[in-house]
Amino acid sequence: MANYTTMHMGGAAAHFGAAQEREQVEQAVAWAKSQNLPVNVLGEGSNMIVGDGSVQALILKLEIAGFMTQPLGDGLVRVTVGGGEHWDDVVKRTVDLGLTGLETLSMIPGTTGAAPVQNAGAYGGEIADHLVDVEAYDMRDRAWVTLTAKDCDLGYRSSRFREADAGRFIITSVRFDLREGAPDPARYERLVKRLTADGITQPTGQQLRDTVMALRARCYQIQVSYQVRGRFQESDCGCGDVTAVGA
Repeated sequence: MANYTTMHMGGAAAHFGAAQEREQVEQAVAWAKSQNLPVNVLGEGSNMIVGDGSVQALILKLEIAGFMTQPLGDGLVRVTVGGGEHWDDVVKRTVDLGLTGLETLSMIPGTTGAAPVQNAGAYGGEIADHLVDVEAYDMRDRAWVTLTAKDCDLGYRSSRFREADAGRFIITSVRFDLREGAPDPARYERLVKRLTADGITQPTGQQLRDTVMALRARCYQIQVSYQVRGRFQESDCGCGDVTAVGA
């Protein structure tokens, strides 16, 4: 597993597979259940630590791709994203298309399917702000379901996927409603200060993304230093509300 986690830690998985299609998810779960094995879903491994011993489970790496847009009128656009898509690539694509809503979530590591699990957020924004619903495979009931944002029970860095139903669902696609045009004013104090210092009073989505990326870059420099020393500490970079989504 060391090759599949950003900390480069972890022993061998007893069983490992990857799913690029919905049907492969269903088939993999059915096989694991027939072998009395638990299923552990893997994204990009950026929010997990694996022990050195053998992992007695089916590790299922979610690689379902996809990015589609649907204009809804009045400047509103619905974006459907595969659960295996790299999150920051999704943010970049929406910004490049002139859509606003996700730009403050730039550079959060991990996959799109993992983002709702923690209601990932940073710099005053979070998944709950624009989530419509998720498509997921219910491993308990062996059925495909669509769960609305309300169904997901999103809270501060939490959801039903982390709490009451941890380990029950595999999120294969996520839908957001985003807007064309100028983004909402920045709310996060550190972000506002940086924009002001740069002389930006009415930022575009791209300017917000660039500013967030600059702030995050400093955080990463500090956090990587901590990781090399083998410790987890609270840094002074002002990114205390940032969560990774890669598990």
